Amino acid sequence: PKPTLPISWLVAVMALAGCASAPPGGGPSTRMMLCGAPGDAQAECKTRGYATSVRLVRDLGANACRQGSNWGSTDSFIWTNKGCRGNFEVTYGNTSNPSPATRIIACGSASGNVSCNPFGTVASVRLRRELSRNRCRQGSTWGFSTEEIWTKEGCRGNFEVTYRPVAQPRS
Repeated sequence: PKPTLPISWLVAVMALAGCASAPPGGGPSTRMMLCGAPGDAQAECKTRGYATSVRLVRDLGANACRQGSNWGSTDSFIWTNKGCRGNFEVTYGNTSNPSPATRIIACGSASGNVSCNPFGTVASVRLRRELSRNRCRQGSTWGFSTEEIWTKEGCRGNFEVTYRPVAQPRS
């Protein structure tokens, strides 16, 4: 017999490749998307349009999906990791006045320096919850650029990342 990949692997590969049809045009609409990857891998699933909201409809992963912890979204993609995989409802809306998207990212290490990829162009970051014994101080033990969040000297925390809006094509 021919070797075959489990369906979950094929779905993950399709999600990572952004294999999804474009949402219908002209006003708000919704679409279901499957997003996730095997094991602890990070998946980034393109929404193929300006997403105004995303909600988990059905949890299909090995670990419970928790928004802000192992899944989240921006206006252009859904991300999952740590065993989260699910069916998500994406709502598309008017792109004339987009509001910035935000998500919570856990970043840091008790043992040293860490750089975390927030998967998007960062506008601002703030420390929401400190998770370490060593005090986190912006500019000293943590900081950010448009492409990363960094921590050092044992700083660990949950960071709220606000993204720059994605430029929309002009009609």
